[in-house]
Amino acid sequence: MAGGAASGKSEVARLWKRLGAAVVDADAVVHACLNRPDVRRRLVKAFGKEILSAGRIDRSALGRAAFSSPARVRALNRIMHPAMTKRLRREVETLRRRGRVVVLDAALLFEAGWDRLVDWTVVVTSARNARIARLRRRGLSPAEAAARILAQWPDRRKSARADAVIRNTGSLARLRADARGVWRLPP
Repeated sequence: MAGGAASGKSEVARLWKRLGAAVVDADAVVHACLNRPDVRRRLVKAFGKEILSAGRIDRSALGRAAFSSPARVRALNRIMHPAMTKRLRREVETLRRRGRVVVLDAALLFEAGWDRLVDWTVVVTSARNARIARLRRRGLSPAEAAARILAQWPDRRKSARADAVIRNTGSLARLRADARGVWRLPP
């Protein structure tokens, strides 16, 4: 499942988990990969020691550094995506072998090519101003929020590649109802 930053996709993933899905969270995989010494070394080389705090990657500092330009976003992705792809593939395959329905919750599902790891794709969309407001509540400045959104494919591009689209334009109850409806669709 894809969706831009603060689109509501994680809320949909939580609901589907309650309905029985095994959720593989790409954000959790990011955290795990950031702890790898080889990844940390490459990130420091690309973005400087300013991204470290007590010897560990400070995600906020890394975000400020990486989302400051499209070239820096590409550098971040070149470092992170190979490590993440290996781990995501392993987690998805392990859960499938156990007979589980797997939801891959990944903002960059299409951008990173992770759609190849799944059988069916869903995109959660939301209005830009609502997404910015949600990102601001998470502590980002308006400029940082806009930069995160601009670094990802627009909703229409993701939606064109998706098997189903959930439009998060109303209440949380409406989002959950729409997510339940998509959950019932056969892949």
